[in-house]
Amino acid sequence: MVFTNTGSVLLMEGSVETRVALPCSRCAVYFEEPVWADLSDQFALEAKAAGPHGRASHVEVEEDVNPSAGRLFEGHLFDLTEFLRQNILLSLPSSPLHDASCRGLCAACGKDLNEGPCGCPAVPAAPALSGLAVLLGSDNEG
Repeated sequence: MVFTNTGSVLLMEGSVETRVALPCSRCAVYFEEPVWADLSDQFALEAKAAGPHGRASHVEVEEDVNPSAGRLFEGHLFDLTEFLRQNILLSLPSSPLHDASCRGLCAACGKDLNEGPCGCPAVPAAPALSGLAVLLGSDNEG
């Protein structure tokens, strides 16, 4: 991370690379997903009077005070934990797959179809999707 104090703004730039354990969105098997993200943010600096009559002042970083979000600054300390957590969450895939060919779980019995067919009768396509089933060859394996 590189921090630059311009006098009115604190600039921050860097990157993070890690691995995160995620459940597959089709079969719920946990796997490790590599995550890499560029980080860039800026925080406004504001000079505040420390005492009465405008005596000595100190600089504070203005940050969005949202009760659901953690605080990044505590006095003169910057806690990167919350900042990294937020950016890593934004970098995660919305529908993670442990394998692009994952077949998922049977809708009827819940068996992992990656281990083989389950023996459940094929689920007929919804009437609104029957045309699509014909185009796909209707190879529905239950």
